[in-house]
Amino acid sequence: MSGVNDEPEDLGLPHWAGVVPLRKGYGTPIADPDLAPGTGLPQYLRDV
Repeated sequence: MSGVNDEPEDLGLPHWAGVVPLRKGYGTPIADPDLAPGTGLPQYLRDV
């Protein structure tokens, strides 16, 4: 990861500078509302 790369003459300006870290990953599974009743979340998705 590299840091902020500002020119020294820009440091006095009233603008924010920094780094916003990004993450990759999976969110909570959302089931299709039309699934048959009783269809549960598969085990391979429960373990994520």
